[in-house]
Parts: sequence; structure tokens; C-alpha cells
Amino acid sequence: MAYDLTTWLAFAEKLPPIGYVVASHKQTHKGAADPTALIIALLARSISNMKGVIVLARAGFVVEARTCVRCLFENLFIAGGLVDRGDDFVQEMLQDELNSRKLRGSIVLQQPMRDKEFEERLRALIEQMKRTYPKTQFLTPKRASESSPLAANYLFYSQLSSDSAHPSFSALSRYFRFTENGEEMRGIDISPKVKNDELVDTVNLACHAFIGVLVAVNQILGDPCNDRINPLVAEYRSLAAIAGAAATLRETN
Repeated sequence: MAYDLTTWLAFAEKLPPIGYVVASHKQTHKGAADPTALIIALLARSISNMKGVIVLARAGFVVEARTCVRCLFENLFIAGGLVDRGDDFVQEMLQDELNSRKLRGSIVLQQPMRDKEFEERLRALIEQMKRTYPKTQFLTPKRASESSPLAANYLFYSQLSSDSAHPSFSALSRYFRFTENGEEMRGIDISPKVKNDELVDTVNLACHAFIGVLVAVNQILGDPCNDRINPLVAEYRSLAAIAGAAATLRETN
């Protein structure tokens, strides 16, 4: 029962409304560089991502759903950093933003431009950023997750990157048709059949990441919603435990 997609989608649909409840417990006027403001914005993004996973999984778009789940794990890593390191982590996020702007601007300047005035303004802006912020670096998901209790979740993120988000051999292999011995490629399946188990796994991972974001936001706000979140955590653990047992049973048969 717990390894049925309908069961998991029903549980997943309970999560976004709780996100709205958690977000409503705090108003901040400190600006976008405030960890509280950022983590509430992160929750808003996660609610949208979660809704996308539900719609896509129900429609059978497993690759697209798993790509949205990958976004949820990125949100989780950032949420963990904001909880653990606060303002210091905000500075790392700002450095990432500045580094990205410098890189994008440099790429634009490599292209021929007719508007020479704009080109000069852009070049001057990039040079100013380089002088003001000479040592910026990217805040990669791996780096964001490394120094927090969430580090083990990077394995999920990496798997989702490999089998869905990136056009890797792993991701493209779902479109290959093989002989029965799995060795000789016989053709390309433009619309391969989606496995129910993979859809269930996708929604399971989405719930895992979203609940993690919920817990992080609730923590940074002072735990005002424990009475709403704790029952969801218990229900999720029960579903995940049964799903894991079902997967083990399938592997042994």
C-alpha cells in the first residue's frame, strides 16, 4: 500500500499547505540579506517546486519531476547553511551571486556588440566588481552541503543530476532499447514506459527534501509549528519505512 503512487501523492499534497502556515509566522523588514527573509523566500520556492513535482509525477513525467526534486535538494542545502551559519552564509550567497554576474558579463563582452556605449558601461561595471570583490567564489551545492548535517543528502542530489537533470549516459539510457541480455542496443524508444517504482521514489525524495526545508525554516523562526510538522515527519517516516521494505522484497524475488 505505501509503495503505491496514489498514497505518496496524497501525502505530498499535505505538505505545501503546511509551508504556507510556517511562512505566515514571521514577517521581516530587514531586507533581502537577512537570513530569515532568505529562508522564507526559499520556502516559497520549495512550495512551488513541490507543486510541480506533484503535477509532473501524476502525469507520468518522471524526468521532469526528478529535475524539480533536484531543485528541492538545492533548497535544502541552502536552508541548512542559513540555519547553521546565518549571516556568514548569506555572505557566501552574495559572493556566489557576484561571481555569477562577473562571469555572465564577461561572456557577453566576448560577443560582438553594436551598442558600444553599453559595451563600455558593462566593461566598467565588471572591472569595478572585480576590484571591489576580487576573491568571490561559487557556492556549489556540494560546498553548501559539506559543512552541515545535511551532507549525506548530496548523494540524492548527485543521483538526480545524473539520471535526470543532466543529459548524461545514465539519463539517456532510459531511451535505449536493448536485447534481453542487455548487451546489444536495438533502437531508441522515444516515449519509454515510466516505471511506477521510479515515480514513487521521486515523490518520496521530494517529500524528504521538502520536509527538511520545513524543519529548517521552523527552526530559524523559533519552532512555532512543531505541532504541525512533527506528525508529518512521523507519517513520512512510516511511509518511507514500508516503501523501503517493499523495495527490498522486490529485489529478493
